[in-house]
Amino acid sequence: TMLAFLIKACVKALQKFPEFNASIDGDNLVYKKYFHIAFAADTPNGLMVPVLKNADQKSLTQIARETGELAAKARDGKLGPADMSGGCISISSLGGIGGTAFTPIVNAPEVAILGVSKSAIKPVWDGKAFAPRLLLPLSLSYDHRVIDGAEAARFTAVGHRIVHGGTGFDHPVLVDDGESDYNLTMIHARLVSENPTLVDLLVVEGKKLVYYTAHIV
Repeated sequence: TMLAFLIKACVKALQKFPEFNASIDGDNLVYKKYFHIAFAADTPNGLMVPVLKNADQKSLTQIARETGELAAKARDGKLGPADMSGGCISISSLGGIGGTAFTPIVNAPEVAILGVSKSAIKPVWDGKAFAPRLLLPLSLSYDHRVIDGAEAARFTAVGHRIVHGGTGFDHPVLVDDGESDYNLTMIHARLVSENPTLVDLLVVEGKKLVYYTAHIV
């Protein structure tokens, strides 16, 4: 699902901006060297926030499978404390419900959270004419004691560059800013909106990572 790609994008942005990969412990600011990504899951018992551990070491298929398993555990009320601790940053998605933007609340002791709203096709000026593009709105909340507005804008811009440029799910999008250490470097992914699915991948030789996705602004 789109969540797997967003987690990958968050990892790359955290690697570039370590101040986002931090937590506040009393009067101390703790910088983390690992990449555990939390994500909000809507359940019959309310909102739960499981944590995907070591996301930087996992492929998109592994991330899609493990987030699906964690979400299922959340819905069944089977998450343990270890499943919900140690997050570096959280992702909260309301795309399945609707809306164009919202203000996600930082999940302390983390210092930032990324909100994702419902994607929609909008007209975008390409310099000559308006063209339809599938846009995915993002909302970033952050702890101003650690992160200032300029760095937050840069963080969001990096995420935009990592998952960028597509005009919909039928167009390949480059995911590599020249600093990637991916060994498997080119993929295609089929995304099905609204329902949780596994991501189908085709590995191709090359030096870049490419997949089908929405345009993120």
